[in-house]
Amino acid sequence: MGIGLGWSAASPGECSGTFACLSANEWGDFLAGVFAPLAFFWLVAAVFIQSQELGAQRQELGLTREELKLTRDEMREQREVMRAQADEAKKQAEFIAVQTAILERQEQTAEKERVISSFEGALADIANTIDYDFNGKMAAWGSHSSGAMARVKFSSEANAREELTREFLSFLTQTVTHQGLGPPYGISAELMSSAEYLLGYIRRALELAPACGPREEVVVKQLQLRDLEQALTTMIDATREAIMRMT
Repeated sequence: MGIGLGWSAASPGECSGTFACLSANEWGDFLAGVFAPLAFFWLVAAVFIQSQELGAQRQELGLTREELKLTRDEMREQREVMRAQADEAKKQAEFIAVQTAILERQEQTAEKERVISSFEGALADIANTIDYDFNGKMAAWGSHSSGAMARVKFSSEANAREELTREFLSFLTQTVTHQGLGPPYGISAELMSSAEYLLGYIRRALELAPACGPREEVVVKQLQLRDLEQALTTMIDATREAIMRMT
């Protein structure tokens, strides 16, 4: 456009009117004066628009910072909640461990009490069987020198189970010999069933004693239950062999 106006400009001697008399330089100055405000306006407009955009960006960044702050606060609260939950879980685990240990001790105590009760029951069965099934009866037999068998009566007035049990052991191991009878020695045939029950009670007590504790082991020694088991087993076997020979 400027080039066209420059070419259309007339010489000073030929001009007529305002714009026709302008030279090319004047046209340039004219156009510069016209477009300079427009350029300035567009520059101001561009700066204003850019400032608006920067303001919007700053506002957006501010909102982002607020969101980040809220997120950090939420994460901090979540960490606190998780820490509290972890502490609570730890306390619950410790509580459960304590309760489990208590229950285990209670179960162990209950089991030991049950075993001790069974041990005491076996001792009572031993004493009752000796008293009711053997006391006052022809409980054992031995052999004369002629080979004939003779029976021997067991008799005891003991009330305590310890004394009764020891007297029965003495009867099985000594009394038959003192009657002048020789081996083999045995249990009377009609009392074999009671003797086998008695042997079962003795073995039950011997089995339970180690699980009960030192006191029950002492009781086993005081009652001489292992000696009684051995003597009774020997005499039961002898009676069985005698019955087999007779049949």
